[in-house]
Amino acid sequence: RVFFFVEIKDCSFKNRQSHKPKAVEQLKTTIELFKAKLDFQGYQLEALICFRLKKIYPAQLTTQINRAIEFQDKLQTTLLEGNQKVFDG
Repeated sequence: RVFFFVEIKDCSFKNRQSHKPKAVEQLKTTIELFKAKLDFQGYQLEALICFRLKKIYPAQLTTQINRAIEFQDKLQTTLLEGNQKVFDG
């Protein structure tokens, strides 16, 4: 079972980088609040930073990978970035 957090940012392609730190902080705060109130035992946690863009962009930069590792270590949550998520099942 997966519990999924999403932070949606409406910005241009050029402005994505400036919006990412705030999106990460908003997700961290939300996850910490939820974890303080709910038991996620048996759930896989995932978080997605989503930018409203027409182009699908799955590529990851080193900074994104480092951010995802830190997110996993601190929050036990998989951090994804992109504008598309496919759910299995």
